[in-house]
Amino acid sequence: MSKPFVFYVIHHSHTDIGYTDYQEKIEAYHIRYIREALDILNAAHSTRPEWLGFKWNCECYWAVERFLAASDERYRDDFYGYVRSGEIGLSASYLNLNDLIDEATLRERMAKNRAATEAQGIRMRSALTCDINGYGWGFADVLYDNGITRLLSDIHTHHGMYPLGRTQTPFWWESPKGSRILAWIGEHYNLGNFWGIDALPSPRSGAPADAAAEEALRQSAEKISGYLEGLLAAGYPYAFAPANVSGTLTDNGFPNAGIAEFCARFNAVHGDEIQLRMATLDEFFDAVEASGIQLPVYSGDWTDWWADGMGSTPGDVRHVREAQRRLNALRNLDPEGKFAGKELMEQSKNDIMMYAEHTWGHSASISRPWEPMSDDLDKRKALYAYRANESVSRALDNYTFSHGETAPSVHKDFLLTVINPHGRQTAAPARFAPERLYGHNDLRIVDAQTGDTVPHQISRGSRGPVITVMASAGPGETKRFRPEDGPAGGDAAKEQPDNAGLPSCIETEFFRIGLDGQQGLAFIYDKQKDAELVSPGAQYPPFTPVYEVTPAGGPDRQCAVRG
Repeated sequence: MSKPFVFYVIHHSHTDIGYTDYQEKIEAYHIRYIREALDILNAAHSTRPEWLGFKWNCECYWAVERFLAASDERYRDDFYGYVRSGEIGLSASYLNLNDLIDEATLRERMAKNRAATEAQGIRMRSALTCDINGYGWGFADVLYDNGITRLLSDIHTHHGMYPLGRTQTPFWWESPKGSRILAWIGEHYNLGNFWGIDALPSPRSGAPADAAAEEALRQSAEKISGYLEGLLAAGYPYAFAPANVSGTLTDNGFPNAGIAEFCARFNAVHGDEIQLRMATLDEFFDAVEASGIQLPVYSGDWTDWWADGMGSTPGDVRHVREAQRRLNALRNLDPEGKFAGKELMEQSKNDIMMYAEHTWGHSASISRPWEPMSDDLDKRKALYAYRANESVSRALDNYTFSHGETAPSVHKDFLLTVINPHGRQTAAPARFAPERLYGHNDLRIVDAQTGDTVPHQISRGSRGPVITVMASAGPGETKRFRPEDGPAGGDAAKEQPDNAGLPSCIETEFFRIGLDGQQGLAFIYDKQKDAELVSPGAQYPPFTPVYEVTPAGGPDRQCAVRG
């Protein structure tokens, strides 16, 4: 090579909310990690010149948000000062998230963070994610629309592998709108720790400090040069690459000033051929853009394996999904929270974000499930789902009661109110559970505005009858229906079995899908291909959960099996 190969050493703490300790303890750690990074930088510029060159990256903006809320003015001023000087790097990723996160919540949070940094004269342009190896395609638009045009993805390969089949690969990720993100598929987020650059040997090891440091340097040089040889042998065309490192080989790791010392010692010996350069995320991507390399363009989703977390807790996920649907309704009906309550809506968003964070369970939940921490972290994770649902349910109640809902009363006539929360004309079943019909035996449902009888059915719910009315309304439009004594007539129905609300067939111009009370999806007919998609006599109908058990050979073999 005509010039030294540069590894941009991106020092950060991989953020797992839970996994290694209580969620609230992890929050306390990350607040203090940023403070410790500031203390290191202050010392490097005063009493510890051997630490000059140290740089710290905030992997998730969540940690920055928590730090700013918990720190005094001195720490906040130091923080922004070092961000401006390029010694602390910011990542626009709020957390390492799975696909449970909905677009609206993520977009709102990223816009809020963008406004907070721009108020300080700072522009975030890059994002870093670690562990997760997949994103929904819409994530590219969310990034781009918030001014984030560069993404470094350092994945974990226990279950899934690299998109495009290789690491250290840059490309343009084209969004659904046609915008482009400069994406780089990196290595594991502890690559530098595997090389051994995370710490100088301690004098307490028994060997002389200089001798121990020299031996550590020799071993790391072998690993680094071997890694580079592998890259070049595979046709790697660039003169640089990123190498992430934590303070030690663990998740939720700490800042380590010794990395700056190690890089300086390494460069003094090997700098003519290979250089280790501590860098911020922006600094690395600036080098990529300055290189002028031509990149291929890809579009679509990235594959993901974190679904096995959410797949293991379907009951909790149901509560989060319901919270998201209710929150989206309120976004359309009451975007400022005037009636629903802005604080309740924000609390629900926070808990949705925390539940969609990628970690599921304690690091020892498989090998030591009896540990109290294994159970505690599961329950704390579930708490986010239930709290998100509770907050938005209170907010929705605030809205509906402010728009005419009342408590059940024998002194009032029924008036069933439907509000379309969608931004489009919608026709859908509206369900009411009045608990009692207060003497109504035969009844009909009429449109309160026109007086016309409308089709309805009465089914049995957990607390009595459930009335279902087909309603059609424009965006934000309100429709009202009134029960009246008298024969139902027309298409209205008497009380039906519990599953009467399920249509036996759903049909569009593309498909005809049949439902069966015992089998589930009985048939899926593709009209375009004139083909039945469900195999006759299939053992399991489509979308039936099938649980796979892989023999592990003992509790300590789980990671090997996953690998």
